[in-house]
Amino acid sequence: MAMSAPQDRDRTTVRFHPWVFKAVAGLVLLMIVAAWGFTATWSDDPAESYTGLVLAMVSYFCVIALGLGWMMVRLARRSPDPARREGEEPSRQSFYEWKSREIEVGSGHQRGSHAAIDVILIPAAVAFGMLALVIVWHLAPAG
Repeated sequence: MAMSAPQDRDRTTVRFHPWVFKAVAGLVLLMIVAAWGFTATWSDDPAESYTGLVLAMVSYFCVIALGLGWMMVRLARRSPDPARREGEEPSRQSFYEWKSREIEVGSGHQRGSHAAIDVILIPAAVAFGMLALVIVWHLAPAG
């Protein structure tokens, strides 16, 4: 990711667009749905099936991840931050406009589109990877 110096202070923000958070929440829900795909077991013996345990743990971790993210957003809104300017409302700005702005990150500034990709990349990889595993799980022959 290319880091760049801020050229226009008015075009710099410290907040993510709400669609970024909605995308992450949607990907976490896709992970939960993919975990439910493992409930079809190949064994008729319930003692040999660990599917319920897998389903419960993956759902638990996903719900905890969503809850932690929600709590972090709530804390960030309440904390006094001198870098945050009054009147800055990302929800009233279109995503198209927001993605071309610069975001303040820990190591400097980054374009909004690059920062959104950085945030969404890991949940997307896990969700689509788990979905691929479920598809392979159901297509593989029972042996």
